[in-house]
Amino acid sequence: MRSLIAGIDLGGSKITVAYFNQSGLHALSHNESMAKKASRAHRLYEAVSLTTTFHLWNETKYFFIEEPLIGRGVRASLQIAQCAGALLHEIGMHGNGDNSMLVPVGEWKKKIVGKGNADKSYVADWLKANEYEYYERCNGNQDLIDATCIGLYGTKIVEVTRSLSFS
Repeated sequence: MRSLIAGIDLGGSKITVAYFNQSGLHALSHNESMAKKASRAHRLYEAVSLTTTFHLWNETKYFFIEEPLIGRGVRASLQIAQCAGALLHEIGMHGNGDNSMLVPVGEWKKKIVGKGNADKSYVADWLKANEYEYYERCNGNQDLIDATCIGLYGTKIVEVTRSLSFS
């Protein structure tokens, strides 16, 4: 039975996932294409394949993916949007399209760290102060820190949804 919650931070050719279970942060996964000279399509395919073949992927029920942010530069924004599209396609192909959600950056930051426009150091400091064990497991990797915070946001959404469920 699928029960995990995934918080997902995207890059142009990298996908970082924090998996949560009922006890908290369960595992971290950082997948990036190493084929630097390959085509953009191949690098994206490789990152998605590495992510979706990770052993916990098939146990995941809910996917919370950071929505691509327009503004880092058109090229980078388009690459992240392509990555989001490819990942959403795979989630849908595995029958979990209804349990996936694109989360605006400002929304998860406001709900988790209390400041919608928090910069990376603010997010890292918040995680260190409030969830030190999780912070330590991220080993200073900002992508892992962001994925963990997105996963924390996802766990809150799932908790609220379950509390409102009549079944």
